[in-house]
Amino acid sequence: MLSVGGNDVREILGAMHELPAKIAAFHDNYPQIAQACEASGARVIIMLQYRPDLATDLQHYGVYRAIEAGIPGPGDRVAKLNQLMQTIYPNVLATAAAKGWDVLDLPNSFDIHDTSLYRCQIEPSARGGALIAELIAHTVLNRPVVAGAKLAALISKAPLSRVGILETPLVPAELLGGVEGGVSPDSWCIDVDLVPESQQLEPHLSTGGTAVEQQFDADLAAALAASVADHQAAHCTLVLDSSFSTQRCNLQRRGAALVEGLEAGKPRPGFVHQLNLFDQFHSSFNEMILEHATPSAICGYIACALARQLNLRLRPADGSCAAFSQLTNLDALVEELRDGEALKPELRAAMIHIHDSRERWIEAHADQFPDESTRREYLSAWVANYEISDYLRSQPAADVDGVVFLRFNQWPERASATHEEAARLAVEEARFGGSADGDKADVTRQTDASDNYSMFVVEDFGADANDIEGPALRTPAEWLGARVSDDGRRRRPKVFVLDLNGHFCVAVPHAKGKKVPGGLECCLTLLNTTDGSYLGGSGGLVSSVAFDLAFPPISCG
Repeated sequence: MLSVGGNDVREILGAMHELPAKIAAFHDNYPQIAQACEASGARVIIMLQYRPDLATDLQHYGVYRAIEAGIPGPGDRVAKLNQLMQTIYPNVLATAAAKGWDVLDLPNSFDIHDTSLYRCQIEPSARGGALIAELIAHTVLNRPVVAGAKLAALISKAPLSRVGILETPLVPAELLGGVEGGVSPDSWCIDVDLVPESQQLEPHLSTGGTAVEQQFDADLAAALAASVADHQAAHCTLVLDSSFSTQRCNLQRRGAALVEGLEAGKPRPGFVHQLNLFDQFHSSFNEMILEHATPSAICGYIACALARQLNLRLRPADGSCAAFSQLTNLDALVEELRDGEALKPELRAAMIHIHDSRERWIEAHADQFPDESTRREYLSAWVANYEISDYLRSQPAADVDGVVFLRFNQWPERASATHEEAARLAVEEARFGGSADGDKADVTRQTDASDNYSMFVVEDFGADANDIEGPALRTPAEWLGARVSDDGRRRRPKVFVLDLNGHFCVAVPHAKGKKVPGGLECCLTLLNTTDGSYLGGSGGLVSSVAFDLAFPPISCG
């Protein structure tokens, strides 16, 4: 069963400007993958990726939101995703047609309006898994392999009407006219509006058939049960031990990501490390998630809690704000916070604060929430930048003095903002520019001097924000100037909250004196709560800026 490519797009949801390069790489790699599969001597069946769930887009990966913002041109988010698949898959289907490989057409089998088919937006639920298994069983049982014979390719789908399984001959374009009812790689498309959005139908599962089929059904039921167990076990390890590292010089900024006040100098030598502490999707957080109606992705709440706790625990005994954290202290704290248990009281406080704030907005804007469904959707949406800001600003100044929130300017994404986020963007971030709509992390964005565009926004808390009414939001250049104290020395941040464009983490700068250019051995350590790396794409961009704000390039002081 050959099914690849879906994660290629998932990995760049926060950096959709990389999509053309990803598509080109996919088209280069796919023939090699197909050749390796063929060389194995096994029968190959190609499975096209299904489209993600639409209704839970805000609560989980935001696939449709990223597609809508990151792909220019006409059409809504669903139409753009359909067109993307119809652009990528003809080459895959051409391979299948040429080699006589059957194809499972999941894009035309999964109803994106039926949430019961999905888990966490992009994973199949038990129902979704049963639908996939039915297609596999149909193809395997009804299309037995004959030694030495080449099959004519069929493309199979379970239509949204769930009436059996439809098979269509898949033929090369030049032979399409000679095959009645056939489809060619270039004529394949995603069916739309086959059933009303509200229609929820059960997948068709065979209950009769031969003894072989009945035994297969029994095996299939056992396999599905095992699959569900495997899925639940995917996040069974709470404490993570993965880490990633790169030199600062490897994190290059270009185009719209260039930062006034930082680009003229040479970055200081040093490293950016990422330590993955614990898995935010582990079941140990489920009770809190249900109690406070949060999304399953709780990185925003964790960033609030972790930033404040690190700031408190790294503070010297005399209460002063240290220039930099000591690495030995940080190592001890990492171990103390490794399982997330010590964070839970603060994590719960962040969840309550944000939930109560959203309840107040709903109460004051009842016309925006006509039914219980829209209310629940708002309460369980991902944490927004302004909500992290509000939580940290609500804390005693001494507790957050030294915390810095480095975030992407969201004004370019104002078209997709709703409710309080839309109102806050207009008041707080319009001045940072970005007249054209699109992905906030798009380094290819075209700007001019009149736009006053800054890709990044820096926010202070505590003493550094006391003289500012409302959020203390600055461009990096403004922030660098504001951090110089009366005696001419630069006041250093202790803890960063980082907006990774679809995910949040915290980072701690630390350094020690050394005879190297710039006089410091510099390091920025990201503390993350998933098992992946964020040192590339949008994460690499914002990490490079955080490093340079903590350790300004040599010519910048």
